[in-house]
Amino acid sequence: MEQLIGVINELHDAFAGVKMNIKLNLPQIAVVGSQSCGKSSVLESIVGKDFLPRGSGIVTRCPLVLQLVQLSQKNDEEWGEFLHIPNKKFYNFGEINEEITRRTIEMAGPSAITDKPINLKVYSPAVLNLTLVDLPGLVMNAVGDQPKDIDRQIKEMVTRYVSPKNTILLAISPANTDLATSQSLRLAKQLDPEGVRTVGVLTKIDLMDKGTDCFDVLTNKVLHLRHGFVGVVCRSQQDINDRKSMDEARQAEHEFFANSPIYAPIADECGTAYLSKKLNNLLLEHIKAVIPDLKRHVDQLMEATKKQMEKLGMFDQDITEPSAQLLSLIKVFSDTVNQTIDGGITDATKELLGGARLDYIFHECFATYVTSLSAKKDLTDDYIRINTRNMAGMHATLFPSDQVFVALSKQQISRLEEPSIKCVTFVYEELLKIIDICAGKVDRYPNLKEAVIAICQKMLLDYRIPTSAHVRTIINAERGFINVKHPMMEELAQRAFVNIYGTPSGQPNQQQGQGQGQQQGQMQNPNGANSSAPANDPKQYGKDAKKDEKGKKDDKKIEKPKDQGWIDTLAGAGDRSDMNDVPSRIMLGNSMTMHEQHMNNAIREMVEGYFAIVKGNIADQVPKAITLLMITRLREEVYARLVRELYSEKTAKALLAEPPGIAAQRKAAKEMLEALTKAQNALNSVRDYQLAKDPTTA
Repeated sequence: MEQLIGVINELHDAFAGVKMNIKLNLPQIAVVGSQSCGKSSVLESIVGKDFLPRGSGIVTRCPLVLQLVQLSQKNDEEWGEFLHIPNKKFYNFGEINEEITRRTIEMAGPSAITDKPINLKVYSPAVLNLTLVDLPGLVMNAVGDQPKDIDRQIKEMVTRYVSPKNTILLAISPANTDLATSQSLRLAKQLDPEGVRTVGVLTKIDLMDKGTDCFDVLTNKVLHLRHGFVGVVCRSQQDINDRKSMDEARQAEHEFFANSPIYAPIADECGTAYLSKKLNNLLLEHIKAVIPDLKRHVDQLMEATKKQMEKLGMFDQDITEPSAQLLSLIKVFSDTVNQTIDGGITDATKELLGGARLDYIFHECFATYVTSLSAKKDLTDDYIRINTRNMAGMHATLFPSDQVFVALSKQQISRLEEPSIKCVTFVYEELLKIIDICAGKVDRYPNLKEAVIAICQKMLLDYRIPTSAHVRTIINAERGFINVKHPMMEELAQRAFVNIYGTPSGQPNQQQGQGQGQQQGQMQNPNGANSSAPANDPKQYGKDAKKDEKGKKDDKKIEKPKDQGWIDTLAGAGDRSDMNDVPSRIMLGNSMTMHEQHMNNAIREMVEGYFAIVKGNIADQVPKAITLLMITRLREEVYARLVRELYSEKTAKALLAEPPGIAAQRKAAKEMLEALTKAQNALNSVRDYQLAKDPTTA
């Protein structure tokens, strides 16, 4: 089971030197407390060695990742190793102290702070396997030559380290101060409100005023934490000056709690030894819970890193000849363009890409819109009457005019030109996006990428103009020849005939063909006379209407009704004593005979029917024309065009020049791959383990 902490230590080591920004939250214990709360003393007590710098002011000015590795009890050697000084063992812990001080100044300067960590491993038979991060102490104000916002900087750094859910928060507070003012507990409350990953530590219990104690706090009755509080008694400054050994300090700590009348009942749950065991078991539990997620995260990072390396050309075969490499890159780009249009993109995404977007433009955007257009909205009764009268000229029409049908059909077909040209524009813009996406294959060669995009943009612009002209030709062809002999037109004409006369063309009227036809045909006219004309005869209807209108006229001056034009008014005026001038604008009135209404309906139905035929043609032909003249041409000509304009031994070297940052990116990606490989090997070595019994429940 102890191997789990070793695995996490290996992960820390693997990623310590990686310069790429990654978020791999490894399980660890972050030590948080205010300045001079006893953090350093607690850590030294856990390690059993004097190795941390001491002094006034902020001594810890960068994170110290402290990895404790337990050796066999038979091994009497103890040493430390720094990750930034490989293959060197420090047997003298005083030298470790000096190296921490030197490295801190090297990274942070004489008084500032930095979040770059120092990684230290301590090997000893007297420690338990732990991974601890010592952080700068929280302060309230800047002193001396410290930055004015040092308090904010430290709090932000501590928050970054403590926020991940895989981090156990070791909140250290001095027992001789009010816990309500404890900065570490306040921060723990903000970042871990449920207290599920916080362990409280009370230091300086031996320095509390007489008559006061912290028994209720240690028994979790004052401020409840899931993992409670642990009390410790560390060496005082006087003990350090007197060179009191760690073994003596631990013995004195044990005697303090065991002999205290207040703390004796909980003496087994106090002290540095108990704290080490508790943290060891908590860390093991934590690691075991997060190992599966860590494996998945590392695998995802490995896949992303390999893609980055592929993009940087780190897996390409070495092609020493620039011209040959240029040809190879042009081929890769051209093949990618064809593949993107054809399909086969397997990247996990929730949106349409490449050719699927072109298909969406043709069918969901263009065809759907075109087929939704309707002629009925434009073909109002007034509009049809005006066109019918104007086209008839001096010759009034009794039947629907072919000229009216043809003219109105042409007007409706003209409406299809704008969406058709817009479809060309949409496809042109989408192909530009595809070119930009595919140019990512040559990202590491900015000059080549810029040239490829410019040439492809010029090609598409050259294709767009004739494509738009051809689409207009398709519309003009439909508008220039109205095919009245289309197979569907016969059915439309039949329905139009029924609209006017109430019976299909070529069939006798049912009222006239039956025995009762004469009786039904002889209808009483408004004057009481019998008429043998059928009821739906427009000629008879016009005669009856004129007789009725004539009987109602008088000799008064004629006034133009609001809903009629002057021609309509004059036509029904009869005898007059005066004749007015012809108005400058002659408008039709709103009144229509039944026959006119039937004619309007027939024309409207025929125009709408023919418009539907043309819409189907356009929805089919325009995408085909665009595909032939733009998409297919791009696919077939892109490689030859790029080779013709770019391939040259003189220009190949300039086109393949890489920016200075590419080398650094390759180096960082290589380091990342090595770190991830180590991480995968370490995680794959983990098998099923069982946790040892928690000493807190013993």
